Amino acid sequence: MNRIFLIGRVSSKPVLMTAKSNVNFIRFNLAIDRRKYSQDSPTITDFIPVVAWRQNATALDKLITIGSLIAIEGSLQSYRSTSNTTNYLTTYEVNVDNFHLLETKEQLEKRRQKLAQKVSEPTFEPLFDDFQLPQNDKRSFHDDTIFQTEPSEPSVNFNETNVEISGEDNDPFADWDIDDLDPNK
Repeated sequence: MNRIFLIGRVSSKPVLMTAKSNVNFIRFNLAIDRRKYSQDSPTITDFIPVVAWRQNATALDKLITIGSLIAIEGSLQSYRSTSNTTNYLTTYEVNVDNFHLLETKEQLEKRRQKLAQKVSEPTFEPLFDDFQLPQNDKRSFHDDTIFQTEPSEPSVNFNETNVEISGEDNDPFADWDIDDLDPNK
């Protein structure tokens, strides 16, 4: 029996494509935290590749976005190929049979608006954002002694566990920075 049940958040942009046989399919990654067996152990997140075909693909394309909380029922598929160095490469992905959205329409719409706003408002940062040149300093930019060496933004502690959720929206991930979810960074 090959059955998989996963609950996680969409961590890559879902991409709807069409196969040569004119069948729609969609691919994305699902971020899933592993179970912790002790309070002191660090959180480990797996990024599982997922594919859905036909009606599931078109429905998921309309319903999910980066950060969406979703439950997936499916099967594990493996593919084996040979590289140019004659090494075998085996890849795995989950083939979706059924899915359920685990967040409200309001939460999903809020996330879509936030993503649309992020895309529509380009940010242009100054060329020397991390460095500050004193106002009355006449030295050239090639003199390294005039630049600050401290980062311009404070560091973020991702291990903080005291997160307080307030307001009507009980989704602790509603205001995640979506760029932090990209597993390729």
